[in-house]
Amino acid sequence: MCQSNACASGDYELQLSTAEFDFKAQKLATAIDAMDVDVISLQEVETQAVLDGLMSKLQTPYTIAKIAETGGTASLDVAVLSKGTLIETRNHKDVPLKRPDGSNTSFAREFFEVHIDLNGHRVVVFAAHFRSQRDDDPGRRFAEAEAAGLIVHATAAEFPNALVVLAGDLNDTPESDPIQALLAAGGLTLLTQPGLWTYGSFSSTEQIDQLIMANSSSIWVDEGMPVAFDDGSGSYGGSDHRALAATFRFPE
Repeated sequence: MCQSNACASGDYELQLSTAEFDFKAQKLATAIDAMDVDVISLQEVETQAVLDGLMSKLQTPYTIAKIAETGGTASLDVAVLSKGTLIETRNHKDVPLKRPDGSNTSFAREFFEVHIDLNGHRVVVFAAHFRSQRDDDPGRRFAEAEAAGLIVHATAAEFPNALVVLAGDLNDTPESDPIQALLAAGGLTLLTQPGLWTYGSFSSTEQIDQLIMANSSSIWVDEGMPVAFDDGSGSYGGSDHRALAATFRFPE
């Protein structure tokens, strides 16, 4: 169903036929299955029906599939897929934010917090998609990042034995002011590698998708992580981004 009345070819809300949707959903499902991971943070999921369509094509046995719908017309929302058992979810869209100039704003999409019991360990994933640089509002993205850092830091303090990870399209590079403001909350580590990139072309690339981990004395990241999945086109699974992934280890 077209919500925006602007659904023709080239419009914001392109209306796909059933066959076109099935083709795209199958391509993404095949890519997710190939990654063979326990938890996935997804961006630009429009509705529960879209998420259900993707789930119907996955071979990986994800027992959790949660979307944080904001309810806006043709909204591009975040979602989480995971193995294990759902403990709880927390929403932060209504947290008041302030730009550096003092004006009020809000998260562009839900800043979605999902708590999972994975093999007896609490895993907390924050699925994020900050304000796009298209028709840019950098002050809003800075406010999103600053608030996100404080929220992740607070959850990590509440659950000191949990694996707490922020994963998503933050639309800024590691050295940018917003990402540095996020990390300034303390106790957070940006996971990256020399030369790692997630968006662009082979001639001009940048890392605007991020994995950020709350520091832990007992949970660590495998050497050489994170990595970016690429299907040879400079992207992955039908997205225009590469998929970022890391392996985390709990104590035996």
